[in-house]
Amino acid sequence: RFLIGIIAWALAVGGTASADPPQPSRTVVYDVTSTQHCSHNLFGPEHATLTVTILGGFADGGLAVRVAFTGEGANQLPFQLAIAPDGRLAYNPEPSATNPLCPAVALVVPPLAVGLVDGRRIAVGQTWTVPARSTSRLYGTTWYHVDTVNGTHAVIVITDPGRARPLTGTMAYATDTSLPLSIDLDSIIGHVTATLRSDSLASR
Repeated sequence: RFLIGIIAWALAVGGTASADPPQPSRTVVYDVTSTQHCSHNLFGPEHATLTVTILGGFADGGLAVRVAFTGEGANQLPFQLAIAPDGRLAYNPEPSATNPLCPAVALVVPPLAVGLVDGRRIAVGQTWTVPARSTSRLYGTTWYHVDTVNGTHAVIVITDPGRARPLTGTMAYATDTSLPLSIDLDSIIGHVTATLRSDSLASR
């Protein structure tokens, strides 16, 4: 069902997907630490593992991935994700009141998805945006700005000032492997960091 959905999604944005079922091509694992703000209380830190498996790509540069999140306080049912070249996301199953994303996943997955899509020009001063997924006032357009580049290491500043719960943070990014090395984000709902633990391509 998901393969049918991502093929339709790819065609809708002008790309094409392979007719063959996607095969895992890369698996990256991140150590995630998060704290959550609730009223005047601080909960955490909680430690978790985020595993992202790349299932395949689209002709337009988008990706199909599988995401799993297991931790001390909250687990996330595995889900599949289609990532458009501009960073837009299509979840399967779609998050809902009965199937919500846990806060750490909701914060980390969008910039991680942006980092996984190869081919983006990374140069000092480069800026791009990813439109909000929802018309809700809780979400705005997310801005990515390349702050520094030192060899194959770049620092990307992440902001979303338009949401009712502002988001700020940074992403350390490896330009040679097209992979986020770490993500550090802060919002009114909490603080989360994700640090790369392993990359299946590194052992090949």
